[in-house]
Amino acid sequence: MFDWIKRHPEILDEKVSVAGIVVGLPRTGSTMVHRLLDAGPNMTAMRMWENIFLAPMPGEGAHGLDQRVAIGQQAMAEELRQFPQLAAMHPPVFDGAEEEILLMEQWFIGTGVESQQWVPSFGEWHIKQNLTDAYRDLFTSLQFLQWQRLGRKNCSWVLKSPGHLVDIHSLLAVFPDAKIINTHRDPLSTIPSYASMMEMFYGMHSNAADPALIGPYWAKRWGQILSRYLDARREFPDDRFIDVQFRDVIGDKLEQVKMIFDRMGRPLDEAGVAAIEASIAADPHASTAKHHYKMERYGLTQELIENEFAAYRTRFIDA
Repeated sequence: MFDWIKRHPEILDEKVSVAGIVVGLPRTGSTMVHRLLDAGPNMTAMRMWENIFLAPMPGEGAHGLDQRVAIGQQAMAEELRQFPQLAAMHPPVFDGAEEEILLMEQWFIGTGVESQQWVPSFGEWHIKQNLTDAYRDLFTSLQFLQWQRLGRKNCSWVLKSPGHLVDIHSLLAVFPDAKIINTHRDPLSTIPSYASMMEMFYGMHSNAADPALIGPYWAKRWGQILSRYLDARREFPDDRFIDVQFRDVIGDKLEQVKMIFDRMGRPLDEAGVAAIEASIAADPHASTAKHHYKMERYGLTQELIENEFAAYRTRFIDA
């Protein structure tokens, strides 16, 4: 990317608008919300193949996509062949909205590093970092991607990752006009589900993770991240945040998406509503694939989860 910028300094003149950033504990419906927002008029989000191949391949040219698209499609198909359970846990969509997690890993912004290898010491280091410079690099990446695809010139971005909870101050310093769209679901449901997904991810990249340790580690880790986020959130006006309950999204996706667009100052017209309805009809989350797990396998108990997330559950789940 930086080589391209040296040759094309106009990349840094790209005006990037980020309308919304979806955050929340993993397994709270954030992926569903992200993909539905991306379907709205004049909205855009990162694609999986852009995560993998940020820059054009040799010989593609500044606006070439074909090689990256083809290789990325093959890579995703092979991943699903080797790990078919991924379809039930986090249904991948090749050319649909995907969180910017792979880019975040390069700059150590999010939790992706410790989601692939069992490195608890990374979490201890990560929670202490100021991530402003890393978010500036993410902003530059959005400029680069927008420059490559001319159709994005008049679009606003919607970002998404649970990892954005780690340093909300840096996030909003770099994206000061974005609304934070916070998805909510009871950690009694999300943490065991996430532990099961982590077992799969660790199995994809290593053989060093004990399932009985995965649950307590991630319950504590997300509990710490969420506690810091909630403290920081009090420093910003309430209207910067849009709270979305998982049960409400499942109950009426269209109404929740319309509410979010209204709160972002972008009310949907008839064409926008039709676009969201079409996206709902094609939603891969409607798949009949089921994700089965038991919290006991991951060293989790109801008491442990309730203790780690007591303040959060009081404010957003039991209210």
